[in-house]
Amino acid sequence: MSRRAESNLVRLSKLELDRRTLFRGAMAAGATLPIATNLVTGSTVYAQEDGGTLIFNNANNPAGLDPHITGSVVSWYVLDNVFDRLLRLDKETSEPAPSLAESYEVSDDGLVYTFKLRAGVRFQNGRELTSEDVKYSFERILNPDVPAVAKGYFVDLASIETPDASTVVLNYSQPFAPLLLALCRLETSIVPKEEVENTENWEVMPSGSGPFKIESNVKDQAIVLVRNDDYWEEGLPILARVEHRIIPQPETAVANIRTGEIHATEVGAKDYEGLSGEEGFSVELLTSSNWPHLSMNTQVAPFDNLQVRQAIRVGFNRDDIMQAAFYNTGMISNVHLPEGNPFRAEVEGWGYDPDLARELLAEAGYADGFSTKMRIISGVPWALAAAQIVQAYLAELGIQMEIEQIESTTWFSEVFTNSEFEMSMVAHTSKVDPDLSMFDILHSGELGTKNYTRFDDPEMNDLLDRGRIATDADERKEIYAQAQKVFVERSGYVVLNLQRIAWALRDEVENFTVIPWSELRWKDTSLAS
Repeated sequence: MSRRAESNLVRLSKLELDRRTLFRGAMAAGATLPIATNLVTGSTVYAQEDGGTLIFNNANNPAGLDPHITGSVVSWYVLDNVFDRLLRLDKETSEPAPSLAESYEVSDDGLVYTFKLRAGVRFQNGRELTSEDVKYSFERILNPDVPAVAKGYFVDLASIETPDASTVVLNYSQPFAPLLLALCRLETSIVPKEEVENTENWEVMPSGSGPFKIESNVKDQAIVLVRNDDYWEEGLPILARVEHRIIPQPETAVANIRTGEIHATEVGAKDYEGLSGEEGFSVELLTSSNWPHLSMNTQVAPFDNLQVRQAIRVGFNRDDIMQAAFYNTGMISNVHLPEGNPFRAEVEGWGYDPDLARELLAEAGYADGFSTKMRIISGVPWALAAAQIVQAYLAELGIQMEIEQIESTTWFSEVFTNSEFEMSMVAHTSKVDPDLSMFDILHSGELGTKNYTRFDDPEMNDLLDRGRIATDADERKEIYAQAQKVFVERSGYVVLNLQRIAWALRDEVENFTVIPWSELRWKDTSLAS
């Protein structure tokens, strides 16, 4: 019989969200480890040698490798292990914990943050990291010529002081409630100026101060990470290499996890039951903070009409999508914040109602429907099935919807960055604090860096502006409850469900850590020998 993974489910004390770490026991005595072929070098890699090579399916090519700019989860899976930031979420408590900053102090008025940097940290090019690198990184994020996604975190930053090489002082003009949590995010990574300015290399093989560095990057094949021997945490990382293979076909990934050609992969919900109980690996259905959604460009006709957006919202049955595309994994929800988050507000109604949909379309002047196009990412396992269900329901309302499948990098460059779309489907990831989950995707100002639906609502802007500076917890809850109501009733988003993700892992993988906010941490992972 195959050994089953031992799971350790920990309640996150801050927001009471589930986090799972999968622990693998040692292999049976005398068992042999699989041999993997390195796609980049063609060499044979034996997993038991020198910490081993873990082979992970990243499914799609990363959409950019600049940690300050990319919003792609597949990019995060690579970059979270290449770059470090001042703080990291503690995997047991979900509280901000020391990383590059070994300690910090916050003034009583919440305006001055003083960070003491860890001694002896080096970038992967060998240079020591100092307070000037922190200053440069945050000023780069604020640079109007850099399309950084974290600009909103620093909008009220009045000044940055670097009194010595190991001290950074951030002076704010008004409070920013989620700053410490924001500084745990990849988009606030500390980067070396000289590497950023080496533009040609930075675009394909950027370097930071994290536990792994990029050895090679071949599009459609693999990104290979190798151990950073100068990493500041003693004894880490354990693995010698992590090979992020690009295997967009779900059936190929499933075949490879069965044969041992790869060690870890996300698998579609449809494969979860079928893979359970097989020899050599196990499958776990893990809580995530992903919220798959249908999106509409609110500045393009006919979706610039609120009644049309509301008609779409009630014009299809999300239960059918849950069954056919997600195989009844996850939870139907109108709002995007997960259960257990104290800021989550229940917004009732807005279920499938074709009569209301027809009434709204008629009031908007589209009683006979219209034609539109939905652009989806071809490598997302659930997207095509979900889109086809929406297509069938909308056809009953007279809406003819064409489905266009595009590669992930095209989606990010055209849809996400330039809003070149009418309708789309993808999944976003909610963060620990509601400001980090709402401001950048819903605010219409220049700090709405991920607002690809181009939603422009004065009430939403006001609520988001107020929520980030409020320091009273009850006041913030009230503000974000109202913001979630506006999100449901007026935005360009329709949440399909709160997703659970199935991961398949070979038995030899130990300490595979998944943080619910789409972060994989490889530094503690090892392969049994």
